[in-house]
Amino acid sequence: MDTIGLYGVGGMAAYILFQFYYRKTYLFGYIVMIVVNYLLNVTLKRTIQEPRPNAAVYAYSNSHRYGMPSGHMQMITAVLMYYWMAKPTYSFGEWAGLLSIYGVTIAELKKNGKHTWKQMSVGTIIGSVVGWIGYQITKRTIFTR
Repeated sequence: MDTIGLYGVGGMAAYILFQFYYRKTYLFGYIVMIVVNYLLNVTLKRTIQEPRPNAAVYAYSNSHRYGMPSGHMQMITAVLMYYWMAKPTYSFGEWAGLLSIYGVTIAELKKNGKHTWKQMSVGTIIGSVVGWIGYQITKRTIFTR
């Protein structure tokens, strides 16, 4: 479970990246959205400086010392929001798998003391907004050419 929770975000982001392979404009928008989301998360962590509930987690790293907002939750929610809005059709099995990884990620972050519920909730809200804005900008770019 810990492995899925820790690396599931990267795996999910890569899976969605390949889903946009033949939709180049959405692919480009997706990549830009991921970079912007990451930079926003790092900036917010350094500004807010709220510690993780378990200080021993990432104690070796200055850049990962803070937990607000949760980068895992922010990224996983952003990529899911963008994908949900950009994909024209949905498969139950695909979404069941993606949402299962989402759930395992939440459990792993909480179980191992990496984040509080507040940190994960704020990361989820920010990720939703970033994913939605990223999709809206990409869509307007496509349809205004």
